[in-house]
Amino acid sequence: MAPKLSKIQRAEPENVIINKLQGVEAVTDKEIARTIVPCSTRTIRTARAKILKHGRIVSASRPGPPREVTENMWLALKHELDRDPCMSQQAMADFLHSKDATVRVSRFTIGRELARRGWTKNVT
Repeated sequence: MAPKLSKIQRAEPENVIINKLQGVEAVTDKEIARTIVPCSTRTIRTARAKILKHGRIVSASRPGPPREVTENMWLALKHELDRDPCMSQQAMADFLHSKDATVRVSRFTIGRELARRGWTKNVT
């Protein structure tokens, strides 16, 4: 398997592919792969597909489905935890449901989100 291209190595073909799509440059995928960055034409085709889909070679979003607990939900929950740090995870899930009746998250989702955010009940 070939090594991944660094950010600097991705910038030049990204610019060339964007210019090619805009009609500024008339260069083939084989020429881009041979002269700009030593890679395969398949890499250039994949990069072009990503540019057409996301606007860049590297997508800005994280892979996978969107998170169930949004940033606004987390801020509301954090504010509530500052007031009552001894809430159970089920109480936290019920609190979020009371704030927005369309959202129903499980206590397991709350536990994963607390772990991801580094929230603990430890007192230092």
